[in-house]
Amino acid sequence: MIVTSLCTLSLIFLPGNSNAASLFMQKDVFGGSQQWDTYDFLAVDDRLRGGSSQSYMEAFDSNNTAMFYGVLDTKTLGGAGFASQSVESPNVIFDFSYFSGLELSYLTSEKKYFTIDISNEYSAFLPNGSKPSTVEFQAVFTSEVGEAEGGGPQKVYLPFTDFTPVERGRPSKRPGLTLDLGSIRKVAFQLRSFFDQQSGPFSINLIKLTCISVPYLKEQN
Repeated sequence: MIVTSLCTLSLIFLPGNSNAASLFMQKDVFGGSQQWDTYDFLAVDDRLRGGSSQSYMEAFDSNNTAMFYGVLDTKTLGGAGFASQSVESPNVIFDFSYFSGLELSYLTSEKKYFTIDISNEYSAFLPNGSKPSTVEFQAVFTSEVGEAEGGGPQKVYLPFTDFTPVERGRPSKRPGLTLDLGSIRKVAFQLRSFFDQQSGPFSINLIKLTCISVPYLKEQN
């Protein structure tokens, strides 16, 4: 195994086929080899727009996991609503350019539609407490309840090709949008109402978020 500042490389030989191997790259974003830190996250909820949703992120040093939880309200904004916890900076904080997607390991007792948002843009909170909207690239997953088959956390893989541009919860109308994976300024976990499809209390135990490459076959001479 070769460890670099960008990723961890592993050469994995496939069972029953000694002439083929897969090259697998991974890099922990939160959790795993990286510590979850509550102070890295900001609450970015619909209260910015007059809503009542609230979200929190609590890190547990004992097992290096975090809990994303809160209440998603849809009554105040007439069916709309969102609650999110975001790590963001005016400077580039992540380089995902060597990878093909994100894998989240988690545990939860609820089936919900969560999203992971990443963005090249940054906007600061204004003095009045509002926050200008930005274009975010968003992927949706449905959380599975309980442990995975065989035990352990659930895992979901989200290829970067599944991240689509959104603005204020709707598909962005800006033409020609592309995501620069080498200049990520924001990563966020979010629960949206999807216009009154879900609401109420929620919680999900986040084990780790990892950027990975899809293993590919390499023929050996």
